[in-house]
Amino acid sequence: MRLQGRIRVTEDDLLKAYRAIELEERDKLSYRAAWIVVAVPEGLPPAEVRARRALAERIARDAERGDFAALAQIHSDDPSTKASGGVLPYTKLAETPPVFRRVVAGLEVGRVAGPLSVPGGYAVVKLVEREESSLPQYEEAKNELAQRVYMEKMTLARRTWLDGLRRQQHVEVRL
Repeated sequence: MRLQGRIRVTEDDLLKAYRAIELEERDKLSYRAAWIVVAVPEGLPPAEVRARRALAERIARDAERGDFAALAQIHSDDPSTKASGGVLPYTKLAETPPVFRRVVAGLEVGRVAGPLSVPGGYAVVKLVEREESSLPQYEEAKNELAQRVYMEKMTLARRTWLDGLRRQQHVEVRL
């Protein structure tokens, strides 16, 4: 009862909780991405490595505004995907390497990210499509989400309050 009046759930709290659930849901969904690989062979002088990085950054800027597939056919150093416009096979986010996972999870369909440092060079990534989510829209889930966030905050506040009470008390056990 003492804690109930102190717990406030803000719109920002709800948005953060929804975003966390959305990212968790994306781990389970299949997606298809495309990439442009700019190779950086081992033993390259530092100036040439910087030049390759600058090329990857320029490609990323151009890819955001232009035709990704055409850029992949021109610039990609990955022979297995170059002809197909850099398109990779469908995969699940949980099966993706960690560097890719963080980037793809945060991307919206049609958006480009990069350059990412990958083994052997840099990659510019575009999210081509993602499997449809069964997650309800934010407005539909708002009431249930508010209850969930409230209970999480209440649990945390209760734990903190009880820990404070325990620190204030001194119990001596004699046998």
